[in-house]
Amino acid sequence: NSLPEFFNMSASMFTLFRCFTDGCTAYDGTPLSERMHQTFGALFLPVYVFVMMLVSVGIFNMIMAIFIDQAGSSAVRRKQKELSETSVTVEKKLKRIIAQLATDVSVFEVDHSLTKLLTWENMVNFTLRARAERAEHEVHADERQFEVLK
Repeated sequence: NSLPEFFNMSASMFTLFRCFTDGCTAYDGTPLSERMHQTFGALFLPVYVFVMMLVSVGIFNMIMAIFIDQAGSSAVRRKQKELSETSVTVEKKLKRIIAQLATDVSVFEVDHSLTKLLTWENMVNFTLRARAERAEHEVHADERQFEVLK
């Protein structure tokens, strides 16, 4: 009877609810956990820490995970519904494009004049010129930064 917060079952349950959500204070405003530590001794402290960590980290974290999972799965369902609604129009467009490609034979004809340009030597020269231009651009960029720092 030294702790009126635990006088009966309903008062005890309400006190535990307040401890887990709002703050663990007695009716007079003093810390309830410290009063219970003085009343029940050193064994109360590890039990109190374990229960508070279990509830605050474990259960509340699980509740948040459920909310996040529900939000994610609803977004996936919404995206699947959107894709299923547009799939018919995409299918029709693809069929039309394939039919156009199949009837237009000139698309598949090879331009043999381009094969003369694609030699190994031309590719190496192109790559070397591109590297030289990139290096020159980097040098000019460094010079501009140096000028700004002066």
